[in-house]
Amino acid sequence: INPVGEWNQYQIMVYNGCVLLVANGHVVNQANIVDPQIGFIGLQCEGEHVQFRNIEIKEIVGPLPDVRWGRGRRPGEKAPGRH
Repeated sequence: INPVGEWNQYQIMVYNGCVLLVANGHVVNQANIVDPQIGFIGLQCEGEHVQFRNIEIKEIVGPLPDVRWGRGRRPGEKAPGRH
């Protein structure tokens, strides 16, 4: 997390039952076997003052970002030795 007064950048990516949270270019959390729903997106903080800017929602088209999802595998990639 950047020092007070500097902005942080977060990316939340959802693909094929996986959610990946990237903060300032580093994977900080992930969830597997999720069922995203259509609806509202909520932003929150935990008791501190927070500001948001430049919020964008985009569909990922083309190749996925070069990150590993769900136990080190890319979405849709089968576990070694399993077919």
